Amino acid sequence: MKKLLFVTIDSLGNDLIEKSNAKFIKEILKNGNTIKNVKTAFPSLTTPMMTTILTGKYPFEHGIYSNSVYDFEKNKVIGKLRDIKVPTISEILMEKGYKTLSVQHFMLENRCDKYIQIDGSKPENNTNSIIKELDQKNYDAIFTIYQSVDSIGHKYGAMSKKRINELEKVDSELERLYEYLNKKWGDFLLVINSDHSMSSFENHSDFSIIEFMEKFGFKGDFYEPGNEIPENLDYIIIRQPTVQIYLISKKAKILKKNIIKDLNEIEDIAEVYDQIKLKELKNEHLCDIAYTLKRGYTNNISNILLKIRKFGYHGTFEENNAIISFYENGIKKENLKGYDLTIILNKTLEHLELSIN
Repeated sequence: MKKLLFVTIDSLGNDLIEKSNAKFIKEILKNGNTIKNVKTAFPSLTTPMMTTILTGKYPFEHGIYSNSVYDFEKNKVIGKLRDIKVPTISEILMEKGYKTLSVQHFMLENRCDKYIQIDGSKPENNTNSIIKELDQKNYDAIFTIYQSVDSIGHKYGAMSKKRINELEKVDSELERLYEYLNKKWGDFLLVINSDHSMSSFENHSDFSIIEFMEKFGFKGDFYEPGNEIPENLDYIIIRQPTVQIYLISKKAKILKKNIIKDLNEIEDIAEVYDQIKLKELKNEHLCDIAYTLKRGYTNNISNILLKIRKFGYHGTFEENNAIISFYENGIKKENLKGYDLTIILNKTLEHLELSIN
């Protein structure tokens, strides 16, 4: 049985790697079976992308459409979605006799032999938790997410010095974990991947979707998980980089085409997604209408803050600069192109010399 270390680095793109001194990761990408400029699914938010990585399926198949969604029947916004409709790679491996451990790969909670939740703000916590667990018990496959590169980027900017330094910390911890497992396991398959990359907000937009909808005489607002939602609204909106609009009232649904037409005429909006476009992006159940502002634009951060520092973001149609690499002794050194995140599961099984029944 070939052992597996499956590492996801949240929001890691090629651009950040090139700016950094992440020697270990660069060596793996150079000498592994590597795919660069990987396409994400839509929208490139953490929860649906992690699920796509772990299932090899698109959101319309695995059922995790976004970080948060609106439930019409319950009249509430639901976050922390975990109801995956298809098997994960951990469950597939468990059926093959693998003992699986997940440290911080949160979509595998209750879908592996043991799950450990840690403070993801420090990359050494991942490494220390895995080593501590393996000193006590044997596992055949380990899944972990290093999250701090993402959180630092949101706070200080996609290409900030702090984010570059954080990646270098992750790199050191990943090398330490690799060396530990090499002594404990011998040769094993290392899979490094990311769910999306990150861009910087650079411009403030004055566009207000609430004022826009008021021109139609519609009543609604932004809501988050836990908010109490009043009855008799025409629409609700979830505030994410790809803004999700849910039409509730009959009059709002009737005027859907008019809303889409007028949104397409807003200068600061880059793309409007109707059901046809959402279906093409393999996420037709996301919402009724979605839109993204132009690259680098936000209406969530003031001009004053933007002048002080750049903020990192993802979740639009543009964060496709992800990475995947498969590495072990004797693996074919190869640079591949033209794949998206759904390839990770199948290629991992292929390198483990396993197949799905």
